[in-house]
Amino acid sequence: MAAWPLRSRRTARAVLYLTILAAPFACLVAFDEVRAIRARKPLLDLRASIAAARNRDEASDLLPRSVSEGLRARIVRPDQWVVETPTQIGARNWVLWIELDGERVRALRVRTEDSINQKPTDAPDDLVLVR
Repeated sequence: MAAWPLRSRRTARAVLYLTILAAPFACLVAFDEVRAIRARKPLLDLRASIAAARNRDEASDLLPRSVSEGLRARIVRPDQWVVETPTQIGARNWVLWIELDGERVRALRVRTEDSINQKPTDAPDDLVLVR
């Protein structure tokens, strides 16, 4: 049996090293995508619950539940709250923007972390509750 030519062995070795280096990254990306998709359901459930809330206090009471489901909630301004899914590679995670008008929830918008203006392609339409 003839030995591989030197060039073929170098190529095979380079392919092997690249595969060894790329495999963990590919696993990380796949895990990240699965985690992000799973986190969207609690975010959308929270969105529906807040839409049904009668006032600011009822909506505020729902936020601690979202944290226990792996979401992060924070107050940006007194009239604007944010609930985020876990961070995703490429800032593609979903963010629920909750806009308040006095004591009532005014609007619910799902956006990406990149921009309040960038709506994910498969996100639900905005809910504007108070005009």
